[in-house]
Amino acid sequence: MIVPVLPGENSCVNQEIPLPPSFLRCPLLQLDDPEFIRLPIPNDHVLPPVEQFQIHEVLSRAQDQLATLDLDIARAKAIYDALLTKREKLRSRMERLQAMVAPQKSLPDEILAEIFVLAASRAAIAIPPILTHYRDICPWILTRVCSRWRLVALNEPRLWTRVQFSGFYMDTNPKPMPAAEEVLRRGGRLLVELTVHERASAKLFLSIIVPHLNRVKTLRLDVSAPFMTDFLSLPPVLCALEEITVNTSDIGLPSTSCRIFEGAHSLCHFTLGRPSNLVGALRFPHLCFPWNQLTSLVFEHVFFDSSTFHKVLSQCTELVTLTVVKITVNDFDTEGLDKPDTIFLPHLESLELLVHPVGQVPSALRSLVVPVLSRLSFGADYWGLDNVNLFAIADMLHRSSSPLIDLQIMVYHNVEEDIGPILECCPRLLYLRAPMSYLELPTIQKITHREWVPNIEVLRCRIHHHIVDAFLDMLETKWEGEIGLPEADRRLMSDVGFFVDGPDEAEQPSDRPNHPLISRLNRIQERLGRRRVEVYWINETA
Repeated sequence: MIVPVLPGENSCVNQEIPLPPSFLRCPLLQLDDPEFIRLPIPNDHVLPPVEQFQIHEVLSRAQDQLATLDLDIARAKAIYDALLTKREKLRSRMERLQAMVAPQKSLPDEILAEIFVLAASRAAIAIPPILTHYRDICPWILTRVCSRWRLVALNEPRLWTRVQFSGFYMDTNPKPMPAAEEVLRRGGRLLVELTVHERASAKLFLSIIVPHLNRVKTLRLDVSAPFMTDFLSLPPVLCALEEITVNTSDIGLPSTSCRIFEGAHSLCHFTLGRPSNLVGALRFPHLCFPWNQLTSLVFEHVFFDSSTFHKVLSQCTELVTLTVVKITVNDFDTEGLDKPDTIFLPHLESLELLVHPVGQVPSALRSLVVPVLSRLSFGADYWGLDNVNLFAIADMLHRSSSPLIDLQIMVYHNVEEDIGPILECCPRLLYLRAPMSYLELPTIQKITHREWVPNIEVLRCRIHHHIVDAFLDMLETKWEGEIGLPEADRRLMSDVGFFVDGPDEAEQPSDRPNHPLISRLNRIQERLGRRRVEVYWINETA
């Protein structure tokens, strides 16, 4: 409807302004009236007085309703806050009630102590507690839950048998001494696993440790030469020692006879790491070390001469595992050396040899006899070693008639020698991992005709591209022998991975799914059953 505007009531004479019909139907618009929501806001003219009056009435009433809504919101918020407070109190009460009937409340102290021991099985008690979060580590955290847990934890000796000392902080802050003595005392008569990180004087350590050395089962020393001198001067108190690890820059032997290891009749594990000339010191005449009762021996980052290595190994007649990692010898395995006396290790089952790049296989291994060796791992620790003497290893295996099952050759570049001589000595071999060692054609033919390694299950090797077909013939022959067997019993060559030397980098099988090698391999597997096979193509000119 069009409402006329009277002259004088608007600056635009005789202008007709459209208004919503609701302005004529009712004297006052409701706030929830759709017409009010859609009411246009004129911005190019002045409203007449009657319209201004109506709008002021609407605004006044809207202001009252807004105040009412604010009061309702405040009242609802107060109710909401009160409900939240009531809910939190109820939840807190429920937690307390649930704690009173929790399953662990009914557990006997003995069962609770067993749970604590399992929870703290890998935690070492640091003395002094130099870390800010030490209180959140077992067993300290167990003593802060409730009075019963604290009592159980403090009275369980097994929670206090793994201790780690740090000399630097103890020398600068002697306050932890009473705590250290208390921790060792709470272990009772149980055997202790003790680690010592010493950077200053050894006197403070020894004053705390010596009374408890007769029950130390595992000892790890990361110490200096002065500490080792004082330690080796102690009387024979290591009667319960089973395992010792020594990491030091050097060793200073006492001037008098060393007797600390005389009573260590249970010592069977020895690890020697990061010394400069420690092995030479350990064979010193007045150091009585029980080499003849060791079952596990580890040398890491050791420098010594081959004659020392020979003398040490010749005394370790009970060895079961021998690990020589990143050693440096000043006597290489050369034919010009006189062959040393035979080293007979009748119980050695596992041998790991990782030599430093400046040397090769120590000459002492040329005389090693290991009749029960079942696992052998050897190689170089990184790029730079020109060669690994596979013939020396093969000679050792042939001389020993070892029943080798697992062989790993760890090098990081080509080994030009064929590993056939080693395989010839290992009729029981099941696992061969030598990804950078070549299988030559004669060796592949021997394996195909079951003359060598007839029961091989896992194979990692390297082959030349021109004998790939012979290699696939070998796989096919092996797999044909298991036709009809359940998939779980198909073990021959069940896990194969090989690197292929190729003259053309564009001939990558991974880039060409229809490559003849991949196509034939897929046909063989479709006919004889799927096995895990990984193929890597290497550009020999790269």
